[in-house]
Amino acid sequence: MANTETSTCTPDRDTASASPPPLGPFASLVPLNRDARERFSSAVQTILDNPDQWERARNNLRWEHNRHESVSTNSVFSDAEDVAQETTVYAHPAYIGEYLFQLDHPPRQGAWILGDGRGSFRTDVDFLLTAPHTSRAIAGRHALIYHDKRTRRLLLRANHKVIAPSPSNPGTSIMLNRKSDPQTMELVRRHELRIGTCTYLFDYTDAATSTQYSVRLGDFMRKIYGEQWQGINSLTPGLLSVTPDEQSMRFGKYSWPIGAFAEGTFGQVVAGTTISGEAIAVKRLKFPNGNDLAKIQKVMAHLQGHPHIVQLLDCFANSDAKIPEAYCFYRPFCIGTLIDVYRANIPLQSFIRLTHQYFAALAYMHEERHTMHRDIKPSNLGVQHLEPSHGVLLDLDDAIAAESSTDHQKGTIAYLSPEVVAMKDPSLKIEFSTKWGVEFTESYGPENDNWALAMSIYHVYFRKIHRTLTTPQLVEFIREDIQRESEANSSFAPLGDVLLALLVVDRSQRMSASMVARELLLVLEAGQKRGISEASDNNEDTSAKMLSSRP
Repeated sequence: MANTETSTCTPDRDTASASPPPLGPFASLVPLNRDARERFSSAVQTILDNPDQWERARNNLRWEHNRHESVSTNSVFSDAEDVAQETTVYAHPAYIGEYLFQLDHPPRQGAWILGDGRGSFRTDVDFLLTAPHTSRAIAGRHALIYHDKRTRRLLLRANHKVIAPSPSNPGTSIMLNRKSDPQTMELVRRHELRIGTCTYLFDYTDAATSTQYSVRLGDFMRKIYGEQWQGINSLTPGLLSVTPDEQSMRFGKYSWPIGAFAEGTFGQVVAGTTISGEAIAVKRLKFPNGNDLAKIQKVMAHLQGHPHIVQLLDCFANSDAKIPEAYCFYRPFCIGTLIDVYRANIPLQSFIRLTHQYFAALAYMHEERHTMHRDIKPSNLGVQHLEPSHGVLLDLDDAIAAESSTDHQKGTIAYLSPEVVAMKDPSLKIEFSTKWGVEFTESYGPENDNWALAMSIYHVYFRKIHRTLTTPQLVEFIREDIQRESEANSSFAPLGDVLLALLVVDRSQRMSASMVARELLLVLEAGQKRGISEASDNNEDTSAKMLSSRP
């Protein structure tokens, strides 16, 4: 989204004293998940309504009108009448865009201040993350980003809670705030940041590697800190105001703030931290039950050790309290889910790698641990890192250590396989049997997970979501959709072939998770041999595969 082109003109002697040519942004901060995009849109509206009051914030934004302010799933599934009757219109933010780091518009105090600019902070904010007073999770001056005076590296300093992957300890995330140790973190390429309920993607542009950037940065640093700026090691005081610590809860070596950022059917999830500073996920069960807690512990212990399955660290329950409560502590903390990644401009190769990791995790569950997940959907497909891609299966509360189940109440409507739909709706059972000649039983197996994961991949890639039971007409529509994309897009075709081999009504004909994992691994290896980079798509074949360009 950012324009990374820089001027290559060299001033002659007569014009050498003139203002340098514009450098353009050297880095950007892109709103990634739905909350971040909605907050961004509200910030743009605030700036447009009061341009004189938000001049600094306005200079650091690039935005445009969202061409898809609302999407109706009627148009997506118009050939399935019973589906169309129950579809919904979803609102999208009015504005989309990104925050820009620019030396052409340098920060007044030597650092870019992020926050909502409430009260007296209005004139200080460089990145208005949301309209003032619209989010308790984003403070007036929430954090700042600045160049280190000695190394010139770009650092993030948090005054309130910010969660990010640890650059020095891959595979873990850390929580920063004004009382944490360390309080600052170096920002690297494609670095995900979690601020309140919002996820952002930080990345450098090509301008950051130019000679012009180095020269302009030196001029900027000398202007802020004087000729001796390289010898100064401390941060200029007073850039952030001191605010009272947020209320938090603690259990043993774990602590977490009061207030959920994600809501599930049976629990709330908040970001917590260990005493060592590692970010973790803390889940509070809404309706704690001793038997349920014991089941979760048993299943999670059964699945310990796989790198792409969330791990249970600990749990406790207090059933004697006036309001019974139960908490489970998990690692790793995921910065987002698969529903978020299509906003991150990730290449198709990275998307396939995430898909491979999810199926590898399912293969481990099904074939080595003989366990079914039973609630696969995009929001349960975690993304810990975008680069390198690292996906994690989340929310195993409905998992069962068995190879078959008769409980058709588990799972989410849109991702139920035909064999589960047949158990729920006798009329659809007849339709499926008549059209495909399939005999259904009163149970389902791990093939249901494979169907749900394939449907999740379809929904995210094509950006098409239905909220009803799967029908024969819908299956035909989805398969035709995949076939059209495969014919038009040769790089998608291998993934399309896998989806078509999974989205079949007869579960005995579906590929197993291990077969899918092997197929996708071959696709990834072939991509590497062709020189396809996960960092960018520069060749003609892959340039159209960026997920952000999907309709």
